[in-house]
Amino acid sequence: MCVAKRRMAGIAIVLLLLSFSACQRSTEKGLEEEKAKQAAEASKVAPTDVAPAQVDEPPAEPTMPEVKLTEALEATCLVKVGDTMPEGTLADRDGRLVESGSMLDSKLTVVFFWNAEGVSSLQGLDELQKYVAGPYAEKGVRVFGINHKDSPQLAVEKLQLTGAAFPVYLDPDGAYFAKFATEGLPRTYLLDANGKILWFDTEYSQSTKRDLLGAIEFVLRQ
Repeated sequence: MCVAKRRMAGIAIVLLLLSFSACQRSTEKGLEEEKAKQAAEASKVAPTDVAPAQVDEPPAEPTMPEVKLTEALEATCLVKVGDTMPEGTLADRDGRLVESGSMLDSKLTVVFFWNAEGVSSLQGLDELQKYVAGPYAEKGVRVFGINHKDSPQLAVEKLQLTGAAFPVYLDPDGAYFAKFATEGLPRTYLLDANGKILWFDTEYSQSTKRDLLGAIEFVLRQ
């Protein structure tokens, strides 16, 4: 009787161990299946988290800036884009007469009309030296200033307040400027080697500088 009980107890223990082992294997299998399922879902989502490769675009080519004027400003302009620079006689700081055509000895010429009254005139003289006359001299670009109606003494005095080292001529009675416009200073003109007006502005500002440099770059790349 005792032997039978011991056998029954042994069988029960064996069955219990087998049941525990099977349960453990089932649990491990379930964990493996769950991990595989999560990995599959991650592989589907991952590509959307990756930013598309950036394609470097070539820098934009420079374009000729458009001259945009109000009707009031346009009415003051006697010459416009496409016209030829008027001929006239100017004077240098020593009083010697100079023909306007003598300025056209380069691929590009910048003509800057200014007077002693405006701060923007002095700013233009300074920045045209810094950003145009200096950097572009070896590329065939020259700058000329034309003072409007100031005395030679005052023109020189104001000029010395700037860094301008390019030639400055005098238009003592305003006769030469009167061929370009009825009023409004300063004014900036970009001319080709034949005196054709390629671009101009009726002021001097940071947008003037930006557009002038853009126009110069555009022409030089042609």
